[in-house]
Amino acid sequence: MSARWLVVMLVLAAPGWAKKPVAKKVKATKTTKAATASKGVVLSATGEVSSVTADAAFLNRGAFDGLAPGQALTFVRGGKPAGKCTVAAVSEHFARCEGPGLRLGDRFAVGRVAENNPVATVALPTEAELARRAAHFDEVNWKLRDFDTAGSSSNVGPRVEALFSHTTYGGLSGGPFGVQRLDLLAYDVEIWRGLRASADITALNFSARPDATRTFYQKSPVLLVRQLEIGFRRADVPISGAIGRTWLRATSGLMVIDGAQGAWRFGDGFELGAYGGLLPDAARLTITPSQWAAGAFAKARFSTGTGATATLVQLGVRAGWSLRDTLGGRAEVAVNANLWKGADLDGALAVELGFGQTQAAAGIDAARLDVGWRPMETLRLNGAVRYRGLPLTGLVEVGTVSPGQRALHSDLSAVWQPTAWLFVAAQGGLASDFDSGLVQGRVGPEVSVPRIAGLPLGVSLGYLEEFGWVRGRHGYFQVGVNAQGFFRLVTRASWFQQQAVTGSAGLAGNELGTSVALEVAPWRFLKGRVVFMGRLPLASAAPPLGSVGFQLGGSF
Repeated sequence: MSARWLVVMLVLAAPGWAKKPVAKKVKATKTTKAATASKGVVLSATGEVSSVTADAAFLNRGAFDGLAPGQALTFVRGGKPAGKCTVAAVSEHFARCEGPGLRLGDRFAVGRVAENNPVATVALPTEAELARRAAHFDEVNWKLRDFDTAGSSSNVGPRVEALFSHTTYGGLSGGPFGVQRLDLLAYDVEIWRGLRASADITALNFSARPDATRTFYQKSPVLLVRQLEIGFRRADVPISGAIGRTWLRATSGLMVIDGAQGAWRFGDGFELGAYGGLLPDAARLTITPSQWAAGAFAKARFSTGTGATATLVQLGVRAGWSLRDTLGGRAEVAVNANLWKGADLDGALAVELGFGQTQAAAGIDAARLDVGWRPMETLRLNGAVRYRGLPLTGLVEVGTVSPGQRALHSDLSAVWQPTAWLFVAAQGGLASDFDSGLVQGRVGPEVSVPRIAGLPLGVSLGYLEEFGWVRGRHGYFQVGVNAQGFFRLVTRASWFQQQAVTGSAGLAGNELGTSVALEVAPWRFLKGRVVFMGRLPLASAAPPLGSVGFQLGGSF
């Protein structure tokens, strides 16, 4: 979706907009027709759906074209009826329409009254007036946002968030596990004329913890600082930089350092930069003087076409030297490429290489390929392949160590939408561990109806067959309610079965699982959430496992 349509959608979604319509509905009466004939003629035209969300469609026609709140519209698709909707809000040239089943490109008829005696043409402005307007335009401080795939998310732009949560885990040997968590996030907050601040901080407190708990964090509370930086970036200035615990913007395979980075943009989509600093401890996120990295990076962007047919390609490369406690001194090189071709094709490729004291086979530390393809409007295919060449240590929240081995992972999914109210999907995956020789796979379908009879109610039914090292199957049924973003409820019931095979006999059995997530957002700055999850072993003496927690936070 382009930035232009995003702005239009946000404007039309404002609560107060619908209260002040800029045009009144014209009733088809004889009196109205007579008045219309005296004032002008009706100009016939067509409009279309420019974008859609789960509960609304956005149109490229507005009050200027005769649309008004409450007006019912009928749509066609390929010459056949495609559905109806009711205009909820209008601006001069755009409108928001509520109704199910509409798609991008659906068309509708619209007409506006043209005055028989239009106002005389206004004289063109003088050269002096044009010069004055041009000078005023140049003085405006336009705030453009730099395109950066590393930070892409649904919440684009500067924001500040705070979230407090409490979770209690039950059914564990040795007693319950309780943790409180406070998250503070400040992303790209401008202080003054391009000077920006960003922070990502978490505080943990363990109110209850069994003695046998395996975690790095033996003391409580724990402070985790993922980001704490001061930077400078402006669209009209080619130089940018940041210092502190900074997230690297264009260095594939290296995410954060305690140091500095700087970049210089030139031409149309080209960037050169350098970075250097200490590497934080991966588990505790503490400063570690024994680990450091330094190097340079480059990024280039190329584009062709416009609108839905545009193609964008972005290339990046990083080269430098690092000293790590687990790997020693090494030269590191990383390359990445991203492709976006309209709404039909997107792909990403990243390869990380390392040469030195510790070296993977062929020098490949890691590689990843992601591809998404839409061969037709109703079908979407996604695939990913991930390779890990070094047996590094990974982390699982909240700090439990999980040894990562040399492995290959692949995932494939297909989503087919035969009608506006039905999605049929198939997914599968395969994982192979090179060191142990274990292989694990899964495959299964999913059927979902995101909106039932126009109500904010959706259901999903899915099944997964698991094979390889652990054999079994998994079925689930999910129900979701989403009332215009104010109220959201998602609940799922699951069944798990694992078979007794060589190497995993202790995992055999049947379990029932359930999860309930309730989220309420009464105000745009306030959001509350309650989550419950539980699993009940069947025909087993093992106790049920579960957790319950709540979250309270806001975004500004």
